[in-house]
Parts: sequence; C-alpha cells; structure tokens
Amino acid sequence: MFKLEKFPKTGAVLLLASGIGIMWMSNTGFQHGWLNVSLGLFVLLEILAIGIVPRKMKRIAECVLASTGERIPDGYENLVKEARPYLMSVHLLAALILVLMISKPF
Repeated sequence: MFKLEKFPKTGAVLLLASGIGIMWMSNTGFQHGWLNVSLGLFVLLEILAIGIVPRKMKRIAECVLASTGERIPDGYENLVKEARPYLMSVHLLAALILVLMISKPF
C-alpha cells in the first residue's frame, strides 16, 4: 500500500511543475487571481497529502496490524479522530481547486 502512494505523489509534483511551466511558456504568468489561489491551495494540499496524512495513516495501520483478534484496537478511535481533520482538509481543498479551475471566478 505504501509503495503505491509514490505514484500519486510523483504525479502531483509533476502536475504542479508542468502547470507552472505552461504558464511561463504561454506568458500568462500569475495574472489570473483564480489561478494564483488554485496554485496556493494546491501547494497546501500537497503539504497535507504528502507530508502529514501518510504519517497519520501509517500510525493507524501500525495500530491495526499490532492488534490481535477481531476487536478494534484500543488506540484506533483516537488515531482516526486525529487524522480526520487532515483527510477532510485534503478532500475540501481538492474540491475547491476543482471549482476554481472550472468556474474561473476572478
């Protein structure tokens, strides 16, 4: 599972680099407010998705794998509560970026 996480992470970094490269080559630069906001949100999303969420998920996986039997491990609920705001933020940022890219409001 953790090996498969490398593909989206690499793709996201390449997506950001290619988007900035296209802006630079087309001379649009950072002239559009919606694009600047989208890029800023995307960087924040990547910090969460690459830096924070995997560590939280790893702790949850370790808790589950260390348990024996069929019952839910003791620390599982607390670890999930700790990870939930970060996961929700990633999904919210992705949806907001999508809306900005489609609607181009400003």
